[in-house]
Amino acid sequence: MAPDLNIVIIGVGNDFRSDDGVGPAVARYMAGMKLPGVHAIDQVGDGTDLINAWRNADAAFVIDCMRSGSEAGTIRRFDARHGDIPEEILPGLSTHAFNISATVRLAQSIGQLPRRLIVYGIEGELFSIGDRLTPPVEAAVPVIARQIMDEIAQLGVQMREPQTEK
Repeated sequence: MAPDLNIVIIGVGNDFRSDDGVGPAVARYMAGMKLPGVHAIDQVGDGTDLINAWRNADAAFVIDCMRSGSEAGTIRRFDARHGDIPEEILPGLSTHAFNISATVRLAQSIGQLPRRLIVYGIEGELFSIGDRLTPPVEAAVPVIARQIMDEIAQLGVQMREPQTEK
């Protein structure tokens, strides 16, 4: 086990724009797991805030809603240290104020990328005012959480299932 790792999960989005709230929903789901060395936060999505959130992390996982034309709930994974993040899928022209591709490039140019930076995009369907995720997007939340847990386990952090409230 690697208890000294600092891992951050950053859910990006707006809870009041329907499926755009999926990033924060994943962050809250992961926070409920109380994993050692794992800190889950949600953000509206300012680029400098994002860089500050992962500044001291050994590994960071960023989750955001995407628009690629795929079926709602589709999950895509991007390794930001080993490839570009397509701007047409995760554009800066959304309900938050950053372009993740540009933010990653900026962080790289100033030496602020964590050793591991994984970006997950979840295909959204509805972006109008509302505080509920559509069913296919909501169904993706535990799936992506499991994928992130598997990646964290590969780093040597002992996993524990989320506790359900009764």
